[in-house]
Amino acid sequence: MTTCIDNEERLHLALRASFDGDHHTAILHLKELLKDEPEHAEALYLLAIQHAELGLFDREQNRGHSCDATQLRSQMMDVEMDASVTFDERT
Repeated sequence: MTTCIDNEERLHLALRASFDGDHHTAILHLKELLKDEPEHAEALYLLAIQHAELGLFDREQNRGHSCDATQLRSQMMDVEMDASVTFDERT
């Protein structure tokens, strides 16, 4: 049996892993998502956060992404709020 995970699920799995401090797992989920959607703003922002958590500050600059940090921060806060509500409802 093959399990198919869509990109929305990958993003939420990455957020959960990040909240749990499992940055390596979060990075794996995000990289899979970005294979399908290379310009996915929330995934790019969260990937940069994961790299920063691991001390890999220059990773995103080397990827060549130039995004509006203020816009991404606002979008990421929305995603985190949505994920937080989802996780709270499940507990």
